[in-house]
Amino acid sequence: MYNYRGTGLDNIWLLNGYEEHETPLGKSISIEDLDNLHKAIAGALVDSKPELTGKEFRFLRTELEMSQTTLAEYIGVQAQTVANWEKENVPVQKYGDHIIRHLYKRYFGGDPDIVALVNRLNDLEKDHFHRVKFEHNSKDGTSAWKMVQQRDAA
Repeated sequence: MYNYRGTGLDNIWLLNGYEEHETPLGKSISIEDLDNLHKAIAGALVDSKPELTGKEFRFLRTELEMSQTTLAEYIGVQAQTVANWEKENVPVQKYGDHIIRHLYKRYFGGDPDIVALVNRLNDLEKDHFHRVKFEHNSKDGTSAWKMVQQRDAA
């Protein structure tokens, strides 16, 4: 058995579907069909786990490719609240638990409305945090570009 910790979860054990390799840098593991392994793990959490731990909550959030900030805004809490849940400083509140399960199940179930919602939320954050804007100013015969800080319209 292999204790797979690539999910951030300590309790995932693989009975097969992996190979150990010796490399010049030491032992290496390759896992077959990693995407479907993650979906199987998430499905087990969503369908079978009575209460999510912070690590499990984080795993589902990262499978949705959502940041703490984006998910927090969607849920209606501060990003620090999500961070605390994930660090297990405080228990994951039931509404957070229910929302992440619902989003995951419907997103990977192919619900077009939820897929569009999650993708749009993720795109908005990418635009907000990764779009660097520049403005060209031309005054008195001089020309200059400068980065501008402005809030995007919601």
